[in-house]
Amino acid sequence: MPNEIEAKLVKLEARIAAVESLLIQKEQAPPSRPTKLTLDMIIRACCERYGVSKMEFFSHRRNGHLCRARQIAAYLATRFTNHALPMIGRVMRRDHTTIIHSRDKIMAARAKSEDLDLELLELEDALRAQVAPADYDGDDDFGRSIEACYAAVRERQANGGPGWVQKAEDKP
Repeated sequence: MPNEIEAKLVKLEARIAAVESLLIQKEQAPPSRPTKLTLDMIIRACCERYGVSKMEFFSHRRNGHLCRARQIAAYLATRFTNHALPMIGRVMRRDHTTIIHSRDKIMAARAKSEDLDLELLELEDALRAQVAPADYDGDDDFGRSIEACYAAVRERQANGGPGWVQKAEDKP
């Protein structure tokens, strides 16, 4: 009987040692970073950058600095996440049409203002730094191609065109 207890005690001590070594390894491992940008990460970054609290960000106040922070967050959310516009709107407590307006307004302002472009590049770099590099290689061709499409539509509209290209079967 004492030999059985001693054997169980030895097994238990071995298990404790194994668990302790795993805990030590986990403590020494670098903290894991997320592999994708989330809406919360974007909102938090915009709040920090523009000196806005989350409470102010989600409020219904329309002060200029609050609106600008929200618009930039909406622009970045449409650019760097795969969420649908209504989902972004729900998270930001806005209608999806507000998200569309914000995205388009910041895209147009970015094209005109070099200062805003540099500011957004810094913010985008800060957001990329929060993401694990294996998933985010800095290739934003998809985001750029969508922006190019919107720019082409706006250009056609500015020139008096319908803004979209009709397919041959859609023409009367």
